[in-house]
Amino acid sequence: MQNQFLLSFCGDCCSACPRYIATKNNDTAKLQQLALLWYRLGLRDKVLPPDELICTGCNAKKPCNYHINTCEQLNGLNNCGECALFPCSTIENVFKKSEATKMRCKSICSPEEYETIKPAFFQKRELLSEIHFKKYGL
Repeated sequence: MQNQFLLSFCGDCCSACPRYIATKNNDTAKLQQLALLWYRLGLRDKVLPPDELICTGCNAKKPCNYHINTCEQLNGLNNCGECALFPCSTIENVFKKSEATKMRCKSICSPEEYETIKPAFFQKRELLSEIHFKKYGL
């Protein structure tokens, strides 16, 4: 699975993320659309210019909204699913926040917008659990 997807530590699927895809395609118009959507969803407190929404994926050196990239258990791991301690309280909190965002998206987004966002952000638990199962068989 990891070869098919570019995942963040928390299980966001960067390779399915509209911001990541727009950045890779140098699609400023799409980034502007997403800036408006991120604002509508409350993910940003103002509409950002497209260059401030550029995303090349998560890594240990970038700020993390969930503070997962500073977890000592992730040293040398690609994501939380590879951790022997998965699911820990930190990732469970991420799942809860993600579920709340999912519900907000369903109420604010058009069906097309939701379907664009869903594979990127709302399948964390499933993706990480599958990775964990493949590694540990638990």
